Amino acid sequence: MHGQPIPSNVCPVLAHPADDLRVRWQPDGDLYATGQRLNALTRLMRDLRLLGVGSSLSMAGSGEAVLTVPRPSGKPLAVLCGDHGEKWVFHWARDRVAWVEDSMSVAAEIRAALS
Repeated sequence: MHGQPIPSNVCPVLAHPADDLRVRWQPDGDLYATGQRLNALTRLMRDLRLLGVGSSLSMAGSGEAVLTVPRPSGKPLAVLCGDHGEKWVFHWARDRVAWVEDSMSVAAEIRAALS
């Protein structure tokens, strides 16, 4: 089976340039910002795991990425990531905000709040 050409009726149609991620992935674009958020939330997820706290990352088709941290009782804690000028911040609980660069201290604060 290997080495045989793929029939032309099986080949996908080339994408329109607007659908090509390499065309749309530009600084200050929506996909760029989404990538920054996902990167920051993934780092926080890693730091939470290092501290023994489970979490899950989800992203609705048209929504923002959300990191959810289960609580012993009640609704899970949601952590969002947003931009503040040239920098990125985490938002969680009602009024907690911290710079993304401090993800390990944010993870430690979240762990402390869960206990």
